[in-house]
Amino acid sequence: MCGLGGWEKRKEVKELMREKAPLVLCIQETKLQFIDDFLCTSLWGPTNHDFSYSPSVGASGGLVTIWDTSEVEVWLTT
Repeated sequence: MCGLGGWEKRKEVKELMREKAPLVLCIQETKLQFIDDFLCTSLWGPTNHDFSYSPSVGASGGLVTIWDTSEVEVWLTT
């Protein structure tokens, strides 16, 4: 399965997160209609974070942004 719906893809993102430790993570083409805190925590880890997403339409699109709330102040999400 493409996008973040597949376990292998999620493992790749988690590995990249451990390696790079970014303050902000932006993923396009998630191919997911719904993203929750459980999914974001599984990618980001247990540290402080928040997220915003735009759902996919059918099997295409989808955006998610996850950020470290102790380092990044977000003023507005849509």
